[in-house]
Amino acid sequence: MKKNDFAFAGSAVRVLENSLLPPSFFEALEESGRAEAARLLSDQGMEAFSGQPSQDEAEEILAERLQRQYEELSSLLDEKKALDFLIVENDFHNLKAALLSVVLKKDAEAYFLTPSVLDPAEIGEAVKEKKWDALPPFLSEAAKEGYEILTSGMDSARLRWYLDARAAETVIAFAKKTGSGTALELAKKEADLKNYKAAGTLASFENARQAWIDCAFAEGGNTPAQAWKEAVAKKDREAIDSFFPGEGGAKEREEAFADFCREEWKKASQTILTPDAVFAYFAARKSEKTRIGYLWALSEFSDGEGR
Repeated sequence: MKKNDFAFAGSAVRVLENSLLPPSFFEALEESGRAEAARLLSDQGMEAFSGQPSQDEAEEILAERLQRQYEELSSLLDEKKALDFLIVENDFHNLKAALLSVVLKKDAEAYFLTPSVLDPAEIGEAVKEKKWDALPPFLSEAAKEGYEILTSGMDSARLRWYLDARAAETVIAFAKKTGSGTALELAKKEADLKNYKAAGTLASFENARQAWIDCAFAEGGNTPAQAWKEAVAKKDREAIDSFFPGEGGAKEREEAFADFCREEWKKASQTILTPDAVFAYFAARKSEKTRIGYLWALSEFSDGEGR
C-alpha cells in the first residue's frame, strides 16, 4: 500500500469527521416516535425518511447511503481491495439470499446488499448453476456447504447461523491481509459481538439444536468458538456476558461496539501515513447504519416520550 495514497485518504477522511453522527443524535432518535424520527433523519440529509418508509424500505435507503459512502471513500484509494474486509460480510448475505431463492424458487435480487466484493449477480448465477468453483475460494466452500444444509434438511436457521459465522471468520482473514492492527481489532471485536448475539439467542431457546450450536460461532475472535459453544450448552449467561464485557444486553453492547469504532477512528486519525483512519471511519459508518435501522424499527412502537 502506497504511503502517499493513505496520506491523501487519511487527510480527506479527517475532513469528513463532522459527517459522523454524534451520540446525541442517537439518543434523540431512541426517544422519538415515527414522525419525529423521520424529521431527525431528514435533518441529517436522509430526506427519504420524510415519507416514513416501511422497515424494508428503510433498510434499502440505508444500504444505498452506505454504498454512496463506500464509493466516496474508495475513490480516495488506488488499492480499493484494502477495504474488502469492511464489506465482505455482504457477500455472505448475498450468498444466503441466492441459496434460499434457488431452493424456494424465489427471486433473490430484492434481497441483495451492496457494497460487496463480488457483483451479487455473479453469486446468484453460480448458485443457480451449482458451479461452486466459479466463486472465489473465500466463498466457494461456504456456498457448497450451505447448499447441502438446505437440500439435506431444509434447515434455513442452520444456514443463517453457519453463514453468519463464516462471514465473521472471512472478515478477520481479510483484515489480517491489510497488515493493519486497527483493521484486525475491528474485525475481531465485530466477531465477538456476533458470537455474543448468537450465544444469547441460542441460550434462550429451551432446546437449541446441537447442529445450530456446532456451526454458529466464528473462530478468530478474542474468545474461542468452543468456549461459546460450551457456555451455550450450559446456558451459562454469566460466561457469555464475560466473553463480550459490557453493560446491558445485545442492544447496549451493539451501541458499545459503535462507540468503539468511533474511538478507533479518533485514535487512528492522528496518523496520516497509515490505513487505520480510513478503515475505522468506514467501520463507524457501518455501525451507524445498523443503529439507525434498529431505532427506526423501534420508532414505530414509540409514543415519542421515551421507552
